[in-house]
Amino acid sequence: ALVSYADPIAAPKIIGPKYSRSLADMFLKRFLGRMQEVLQGTTTHLCPNVARLLTNCGLGRWSPVSVSPGLGYQESCLELAGKVGFLGQACLKRLNFSLPDFDAAELKLDGDAAELRPS
Repeated sequence: ALVSYADPIAAPKIIGPKYSRSLADMFLKRFLGRMQEVLQGTTTHLCPNVARLLTNCGLGRWSPVSVSPGLGYQESCLELAGKVGFLGQACLKRLNFSLPDFDAAELKLDGDAAELRPS
């Protein structure tokens, strides 16, 4: 299965760098960690603003994954559904998005399960 999560306020240019870091630390990472725990076997596609915020704050990292050659972004996401935890390199709303020699990647949250659970 594939679900999508977007958080428009996650864009640093909307709430600024200080609050972006707080949002990532205090909410997003824990929420997404819990989501992954509850929705086992489901892939979550993150809005690229959310994915970028997590990686820029050092709370997540990209890990390459293999997809069939010649697939566009949306098709790659569908192929990876249920096989990886998080995706989010581009916006799903961009219907004809593709990159030459597209390198798919999974977003891995940094930290262990205890750190991801709400206190």
